[in-house]
Order: sequence, then structure tokens, then C-alpha cells
Amino acid sequence: MDRPRSKRRPGSHARLTRRPRLLAAATGLILVLALLIGLLAARDVAGAGAAAEQAVAVARRTVQQTIDGDTSGARQSLKSALADLDRAGSSLDTVWISLVGLFPPIAAEVDAATAGIEAARSLALAGNDLLGFTTADRPPLLHDGRLDDGALGLLDEALDRARTNAAQARTTLKDAPGSRVASVQENLEQLEEASTALNQGLMGAAALVARLEAAVTGGEPFRVLILFENGAELRATGGLIGFVAELAIDRSPIRLTNIGPTTGLHTTDATGSLASVAAPADYLARYDVFMANTTLWSNVNLSPHFPTVARVAGALYQQATGHQPELVVRLDLTGAGRILSAIPPEARRGFAFAPSQLATDFVVDSYLRFPDADDQNAYLAQVVGGMFARMLAAPTVDGAMLGRALVGTARERHLALFSADPAIQDAITTAGADGSLQPGDPGQVEVVVQNFGANKLDLFTQTHFEVTLDPSACTMTGSVSTTITNAAPPHAAQLPSFSQTADGIWWVNTYLPAGVTVLEILEDGAVTAGSVQTEGGRPVAAALIDIPAGQSVTVTVRWQEDLTGPTYHLALQPQPLVNPATLTVSGFPSQPFTRTAPFEVPTECPA
Repeated sequence: MDRPRSKRRPGSHARLTRRPRLLAAATGLILVLALLIGLLAARDVAGAGAAAEQAVAVARRTVQQTIDGDTSGARQSLKSALADLDRAGSSLDTVWISLVGLFPPIAAEVDAATAGIEAARSLALAGNDLLGFTTADRPPLLHDGRLDDGALGLLDEALDRARTNAAQARTTLKDAPGSRVASVQENLEQLEEASTALNQGLMGAAALVARLEAAVTGGEPFRVLILFENGAELRATGGLIGFVAELAIDRSPIRLTNIGPTTGLHTTDATGSLASVAAPADYLARYDVFMANTTLWSNVNLSPHFPTVARVAGALYQQATGHQPELVVRLDLTGAGRILSAIPPEARRGFAFAPSQLATDFVVDSYLRFPDADDQNAYLAQVVGGMFARMLAAPTVDGAMLGRALVGTARERHLALFSADPAIQDAITTAGADGSLQPGDPGQVEVVVQNFGANKLDLFTQTHFEVTLDPSACTMTGSVSTTITNAAPPHAAQLPSFSQTADGIWWVNTYLPAGVTVLEILEDGAVTAGSVQTEGGRPVAAALIDIPAGQSVTVTVRWQEDLTGPTYHLALQPQPLVNPATLTVSGFPSQPFTRTAPFEVPTECPA
């Protein structure tokens, strides 16, 4: 049976034929429009990125201007950075971005970029709050040698406003989606680090200001223990602690008290032995044999980790005086000279030396004038204490100059601070002024030299470090060579010394990343009987060397460690010295070694 044929209207075949063509044309048009919109959106995103990068560059300049004391310039730079961030935000608030944002993956990328800009703006506003305090019409913080409680209150308010903005930045970043664009994700991570650091700094600053407010309005004095180190005889944190002082802050003018040699703190226990205090197990394992945690005091800072040294020193001081310090500060004579350089010239009248000569010429002169070590330290304490007392009592001090001196001194590790208050200590750590040993992550290396000759030859020693790295597949073989030159002149034998010669003994300690294998310890290329111990969870390769006057000795430590990616991050942290060391890393030019030095070395290890 034949099926009935359907009736087809005239022209229907033509329309069916054209339909796919029209659909293809429409699809092509949509794609062209999408591409055009995408290009326009990309232009706007690129504009936002450029503006944000400009804001970051300006923000860095703002930080440096603040450190340099140029607060008016810093405020102008910060204003410019905020304007850049406003332009960046406007670039992400266009019709093209809105249209592209209809697609969820792209919307997430736009949201991520927007969150980064909003967080950066909040951080900039926090900085503006702090800068506003520095330029406000208010009483000076320090007036006639006293801390002004009214100015402290205004500072507390500025810190509170800044904390609010910093908290907003953290909230924005917490809610931000991740980004598949590497540059955006990197910016978000950097902003997260910055907001965390700023939050810790602000919390610590607020805790310190609150404590100072209580002290200057009638509460218990805020006590600061200052350990003055003499780099003429090296110890791990800088030099032998020759004398100490207590800085007292209350309603009276700020003053130095109990200033004098550590011999005045040699308290004994019931058996007549030098009194001791508790200390961490790894500290005792390495330094107990040297009576480091006793009121002998001369070996308290054999450990390079200042937070540990500060706890031990604070406990020893409390045992000897009954005063518990709330802040412990180590300051070597090089750093003291830099800080004293901020004293107005009229306050330095009557002193026959420049602050820059405090750690060198002045120390040598004091040794020649006072052969007895106790007399010499008492003289140093008198002179340095007198200069600091004048600085504290000066009616006007150049705050910018003093700030630069403090920042530079801390960056070069001539100054370090420790507080038992966790919030204050977090702020000190964030500022990089805690004097701590690196935690021992891959690539982190320190060399710490100690004077074991009981002499003052570090006034004349020269030190050079050389690091070589040999990556192979996913293994790194490295070596660090420490060359010490005993350049003592003939008259060095006249300085206080256990042996009264210009020959010296040094204990060279090389701190390596946790988990490495120490391959060998060499002295002038020959295997030597050194030791490998542990401190802070890190291996420490140590060797004791004798160096006659006019000669050099090189200690080399070779190690091996596993690699985890295509880039090896080497970070070398310096020891503060009277004569700054030099550093050479294979593949890089030699450089003065006064600040932490980072290097990136390519490897053959896949990510």
C-alpha cells in the first residue's frame, strides 16, 4: 500500500537549506562579538593590572621614604598610590567587564583581581592612618626626656584605625576566589603575607603602647635590659657582653640605671657556685660546658639565636637584681655608635671621639689606658652611658635621623630585641629585629665565628665567605668556606689577652638546613676533626682553629640535600662584625656581607 505523500509548500526546501547557514552566521557573529568584548575586557583588566603595579611601586617608595624620615614625601606618595588603585578599580567596573563576567570562570577571575585591588587599598589606608599620626598637630612623644601620655593615647587611636583597615584587607582576601592567572594569584599571596605581617605589627605596637601608657601614668615601670656587646672579642650574636644597663620608663624622665660591667652580677647559689637559670635543652647540650647559663655572663651569647639568649640573660638579671626586664635588647658598639650619631652636636661636646669610632679607635684607646678588663668595661659603661643619658635628656632629637639609625642598625643585626609578651614579640619578628637564627628551611645557611682565644683580635680580623653549589638531578651538593685572616699588628699583643700574643683561636660554626647530610669538614683543604651537633633542629658543623698573626685559615663544610623543584633558594644570614665580611656565591659577583643575602640558583629538578 502506498504511503500518502506529505504536501510541501513552495520554497520550504530553500528555507531548510538556509537555516544551518543562518545559524552558522549567527554563531560566527556571536563569537566575533564575544571576541571583541573579550578584547575590550582584556584591555580594561590590563589597565587595572598596570595601575595596580604602579601602586605597588609607589607603596615601596612610600615605605623607603618613611624609613628615611621623609613623612611629607611619604604621604604624597601614598596619595598617589591610592589614586592608582582607584584607577585600577575603575578599569574593572566597565560594561565590557560586566558582559564578560556573565561567564562564571571569567567572573571569578574578575572577582579575584577586584579583591586584590580592594585589599591593597585597605592596606594603603592603614599606612595612611599611621603616617597621619606622624604629621598631626600633637604633643611630641618624647618631651624633656619623658614619654607624653597624651601623645601615646593619640598613637593608640591611630593604631586602632590602622588595625580596622588591615582587618578589612584580610577579610577581603579571605573571601577572594583563587585565580588561574599566575600574576593575579601571586599578587593575592603577596597581599595576604603583607596583611598578616601588618596585622601582627599593629597588634604588637598596640600592646607596647598600652604598656607604656600604664607605665607613664603611674603603673609599674617598664624595664628594658640592654646588653652592650664588644665585637673586639666575638660571640655568636656579636661580641662579648662587657656591660649592661637598665632603661627605666615611668612618670619620671627616661633614664639608664644599674649600668656597669657584668662582674657586678656574679651572684652565687647556696653552694658558693655561680648561680644558674633554666635554658632550652639544645642550648645546654652545646653550651652548658662553657657555663653559658650562669652568672659568669661572658658566654651567655654563645648561641646565635637571640630570643633564647635574651630569655637566659633576662632570667640571670632578675636573679641578680630582683628586676624582671620586659624587653631585652642587645646592642654592639658599632650599632651604639650609629645610634649615638643621632645626638645633636651640642650634646656630644666634651667627648674626644666620633660615634663612628666607638667600636674601633675608642675601644683600642680604652684597652691601652685600662689594662684591667673590669676597669676598662667600667670606663666603657661610664662613657657610653653618659652619651645615651645626654641623648635621652636632649630637648630636641632629629626623629628622622634616629629612625634611620635604628632601622639600619637592626637590618645589619647590630641591634636585636626580645619581649616575653607574645604580641610585642610578633611585631619585633615582623620588623626583622628579633635577631633570630633562620629556621633551617632548604637553602638557609649561617656561619657563626666565636673568639676562643680570650683576646681582642677581632678588631683586626678579616673574614670572607665563599659558597659553591653543584645541583645534579634532584640533589644539591654545596660547600661553604670561611676564611679568617688574623691581621693583628704588633701592638695587638698589648691588648687584654689570655696568652698576651697576637695569635688567636676561633670556633667556626656552620649552620646548615635541617635534614641535610654533612659530607666533610676541611681545614685548608685537609679533613679535620670537627664535630656535628644540633641546635634549633639544624645540624651545626664546627671546627676549632688556631691562626698565628699575619696568617689565614679556611674552614670548608660540604653538605648534600634533596631538591624539590627547579629553583634552589639560598639565603645567607650574616653575623655582625666590627670589620664587615665579604661574600662570594658561585655564579654571582662578590659583595659586602652585612645583610641577609638571597640567591636563586636554577636546578635540573622538575617541579
